Amino acid sequence: MGQAVHTVVVKMGNEGSISFDNGKELKIPAFRNERVVDAIGAGDSFNAGFVFKYIQGATLEECQRFGNLCGAINTTEAGGTTAFRDFDSIAHIARERFGVEL
Repeated sequence: MGQAVHTVVVKMGNEGSISFDNGKELKIPAFRNERVVDAIGAGDSFNAGFVFKYIQGATLEECQRFGNLCGAINTTEAGGTTAFRDFDSIAHIARERFGVEL
């Protein structure tokens, strides 16, 4: 019987994420937020960021890194989705808090 799963991605909270793809392991460090307001929904935000890049055809590494960034952005405000008001606010947080240009 052949393998049913070729790619697995695991969220590791403030340690980032790790993927296993056809025998290759890729660990991407977290974007550290030193002033966490609320971590509720950070994992869901990782998922959303990962899938957003995936459907654009990005590499696994790009998907993972953007997922990590979205999880970190989530922790900058309370309530799970408050930090994601619009693209400009997301880009501002990414740039100012995590040094990432979108």
